[in-house]
Amino acid sequence: MLPDWILVFAVRDFLHNHPPIRPEDLGDVIVQRADIKIGGHLSRFLAASITTEAARSRVDTSNVFSGARTFSLTRIAAMCAYLTGRGSLICKNRLTKLLFYSDFVNYFLYGRSISGARYVRGNNGPELVGYDRTVKAVEMMGAMRRGGGKDGQMFDVRDDSVVDRLTVLELLTLHWVWWTFGAMTADELTECARLESVHRFTRLDDPIAYEYARLLHRVPDTSIP
Repeated sequence: MLPDWILVFAVRDFLHNHPPIRPEDLGDVIVQRADIKIGGHLSRFLAASITTEAARSRVDTSNVFSGARTFSLTRIAAMCAYLTGRGSLICKNRLTKLLFYSDFVNYFLYGRSISGARYVRGNNGPELVGYDRTVKAVEMMGAMRRGGGKDGQMFDVRDDSVVDRLTVLELLTLHWVWWTFGAMTADELTECARLESVHRFTRLDDPIAYEYARLLHRVPDTSIP
């Protein structure tokens, strides 16, 4: 069985290469009347999508739900230390969403996540799998600490030396994510992540495939040399 995202991207590319289609005609155009002169049959785009997926699989894609990387507590601790060390306390919701954007943007750019973490589709967008357990472990490592808040869920950096475990490219990804989303409040960031197309084709509480990183609304400009 083909992965869901192969069909999703095939249909997207198919529609981009055809004249505007009325919603009521969509099924008929895809299944019956796709004219090769105006863009080709859906099978053509499905084949192209499969070829693209095969090319991307040259990178370690042993698990598309962890971003082609084995989960690393050290790496996610480094991410937490970097994000909580930007000068202000970070609550659970902001931290979760910033980690999500960091991992998915890095996958979009380089074909691998930073931490190997899994994210599921929650009611308010992507949620880190095992958040409480992971945060407790990061605290025990000394990378960050609880900095206050009514529920004790505000975090601050404690020791950022672990950040050195990340590559320059991964640090650039984190910098871009903080520059793009760091000034948002928890509510603004949650709403931004909730509206992302990345998890649109994922069922509630199911893991989000990193391949959908191509649907992120905002990514770094890769056209700049």
